[in-house]
Amino acid sequence: MSILSLPAEADAFLEPLLKHIHAGLERKGWDELLRLAASIRSGRVSANVALQRFGSAAQGDPVHRAADQLGRLLRTLFLCDYFSNTAFRRGDPHNPKPR
Repeated sequence: MSILSLPAEADAFLEPLLKHIHAGLERKGWDELLRLAASIRSGRVSANVALQRFGSAAQGDPVHRAADQLGRLLRTLFLCDYFSNTAFRRGDPHNPKPR
């Protein structure tokens, strides 16, 4: 069962896409994840160092879990666009105009 609620008119294919996303689960790590992203963007920490910190040994870390859930959510949004938007499937994902 998903923590995210779906509208009643949602298509049946959305439920399997959303069942592994736990939106409320990683609120603890979210602030730290935003702080890390700001540090990378400002240049205080390199992306390489940040990725090394969150290797496979960091799976229990709240920031790692928050980043994992964010990745799952972004992948789900991409798949929803892909399945529901023909122009998106035909074109570049960053420029969904049909060719």
